[in-house]
Amino acid sequence: MKISWANPRDIIKASWPSLCISSAVGLRPFEVCRKKIVSYLYIITILTCYYGLFYVSFDYCDKLFISLEIICKSTKIRRFQMILNIFILPIMVISSASTSYQLKNSLLHIHNFDKKLEMFNVKLNYKENMREEAVHVFGIMIITILMGLMEYYSYTYAGTTYMYDLMWITMQFPQIVNSVIISTFVIMLGKIRKRHGIINNLIVDLKYLKKNEVRTIISAEIDNVFKLKLLREMYEICDNVATRVNAAYGITLLMSIVIFVIAICAHIGVVHATFGSQIDTVDFIVDTIWAFFYFGKFVYVADACHSYRAEGKRASELLHKCQVDANCHLLKQENESFARHVSYSNIRIKACDFFTIDYSLIVKVVVALSIYVFFLSQFSCTQ
Repeated sequence: MKISWANPRDIIKASWPSLCISSAVGLRPFEVCRKKIVSYLYIITILTCYYGLFYVSFDYCDKLFISLEIICKSTKIRRFQMILNIFILPIMVISSASTSYQLKNSLLHIHNFDKKLEMFNVKLNYKENMREEAVHVFGIMIITILMGLMEYYSYTYAGTTYMYDLMWITMQFPQIVNSVIISTFVIMLGKIRKRHGIINNLIVDLKYLKKNEVRTIISAEIDNVFKLKLLREMYEICDNVATRVNAAYGITLLMSIVIFVIAICAHIGVVHATFGSQIDTVDFIVDTIWAFFYFGKFVYVADACHSYRAEGKRASELLHKCQVDANCHLLKQENESFARHVSYSNIRIKACDFFTIDYSLIVKVVVALSIYVFFLSQFSCTQ
């Protein structure tokens, strides 16, 4: 007998990798009891343990950073990061846990989409989807942990005392939580983008009527009209799910992108200050890798948002390209209505309505970073 979780038959069971990891790091309540207080007890325990570790290791961290400020130019960044984590971690955890019901409803809507998809004799491979999801979540987590280990062993104090280990855990845990959040966000957008792609393929495969057809034109026309109506309903489900996902992750996306850009600038500053110095070779290498790491996370999120939008808007182009016979009034009317709905739909992922996340945002950030590097180089020349 095959294990049910290893062979999922619907989208909810196939989402267990991201759901389990999110619950493990405290981003969503464990559904072990109907009482909400019991469900949120684990999240409260996670935050309590984190602040306990911070309180225990703070004096040690403060003394360590003071002793390292003279020889290590990146110490100020590490100290600022540790203080900033006090405020960032609870915001990420609380905002994610409070909106977990929206994500659960989103999965139910996607499940409803898949049920409608069966009318087109299309079946999804949930086992393959689960594997891709597991690769996303665990891959991002492993990369983040490896970055943390690089940070751990970059200091000569590594492994000398347990207080250093507690300090490292305190600094890296919020980074892991953020990686889990953005990976689950990208996974949810990937689910919607994949279903947009299915809708587009069905539009392409839809057989429109021609004047020279001898077969039963009326029944075929009604069949195509029904298919277009059903595709429009499925498209609206995708829009509804995307709106819920954007609302659930809005605060986290805004905070994450701002932190990514600030962190990139800070690490670029250290890289510029340590460039060409043999004494600061370790700082130069470590901060260069961290700058690329933060930029990679930023591109990872922006690419998912842009790909989702591009796939969603492609339906409008496909519908406009479809040539419908003038005598098929119902089919032509439904086609134009569907195309108009897609054109007017606001397929954009925004960070709390402050800015749209897509490739244009990457270009703006790259231009801003280039100007920042230029000013750094000019400032060093004047010195």
